[in-house]
Amino acid sequence: MSDITPAINGQGRFAFIQILRGVAAMLVVWSHLSGFWLLDVGKTSFLQTRWERWIVGPFHIFQNGGHLGVVIFFLISGYIITHTSLREDRPTFLVRRVFRIFPMLIVATAIAFGFFVLSLLTHTKLIGISGGSVLHWLSSLVLVDGFLPGGRAMDVTWTLVVELIFYTMTFALLGVSRIHPLRSVWIMLGIWVVLSVVSLDLGPIHRSANSEVALYVGFLIIGRVIYLVQQKLIAVVDALVAGGLALLLYCLFIEVAEPGFLIAPGGYRGMEPIVTYAFALIIFLAMMRLAPSTVVQPFKMLGDISYSLYLLHIPVGITVLNLLNAVGVPTDVNVIVAILASIGVAWITHHFVELPAQRLARRIRPTKRREEPSPEFR
Repeated sequence: MSDITPAINGQGRFAFIQILRGVAAMLVVWSHLSGFWLLDVGKTSFLQTRWERWIVGPFHIFQNGGHLGVVIFFLISGYIITHTSLREDRPTFLVRRVFRIFPMLIVATAIAFGFFVLSLLTHTKLIGISGGSVLHWLSSLVLVDGFLPGGRAMDVTWTLVVELIFYTMTFALLGVSRIHPLRSVWIMLGIWVVLSVVSLDLGPIHRSANSEVALYVGFLIIGRVIYLVQQKLIAVVDALVAGGLALLLYCLFIEVAEPGFLIAPGGYRGMEPIVTYAFALIIFLAMMRLAPSTVVQPFKMLGDISYSLYLLHIPVGITVLNLLNAVGVPTDVNVIVAILASIGVAWITHHFVELPAQRLARRIRPTKRREEPSPEFR
């Protein structure tokens, strides 16, 4: 999900990002392929029971850990996109974001559609895939399906809409960001407030599946603020005020959208979302402070394939779960095989879709060295 340019390869000062990407990806995968699938079919497993007993329950982790992974992804994207945007011109930024998101999205949509057709033929339920007409699936290629009747073809793509909103704001504010980074944060906060109010109050958007996606842009803005203060491009006090306001506004918006959501038990096994948000921030800041110098396996591999894995784990993993469940494979074995199958397919698409697309983007817009931020940034 989050954008990592070739220069940020998991070594050095950004190694913590690569580790977090791997952790976040596996949290989402485990949430869906273990917790939610088992809940849907009315089964349990030794591993899931222990996960709930030792992690989900004591730490009140919302949605079996999946929501925690998503919020960490958002913080990563805010951090890394800010880093790359300060070193790219507008055409380069645009080309690289388009080639980062859409080639893999197109392939993942085609794969998901194939598994959706298979589920219809085998009379199995493919949770997380809403289906719809061919036209609806085509609309999902440009991420507008969530604004249309029938909802998203693939449920996980809501996070890509969040990312694209942040990319668009970053693109629009590239000039301001390099000269007045703090001012760019405040402008971005203002735009986000307007978008959030409109999405919650404008009838057609409010009634769509994507009615609340704009609210989550606040977490990417927080990731941006963390990067800017870490690089000493804004003052600590300014960062605390801007980041704190973004968090406060998110709480306000989500309470307007879903009263009681933050502190009321809900989601998977009745855990409060506000605790998960606190953990996401703590985990991100702790890893940044720890600043590991290298990334070891399997975190490097999982970080590399995290985008492919995020998009494909539901169609691939749920299909494997359904097929193995039909022949009586034990649930723990079933879940492990489904996760490994998802990782395997994601590894293939990462190497044969993502990497070639990124190489093509670099040929179209070669990297040009930019000077380090000048004193007026500070």
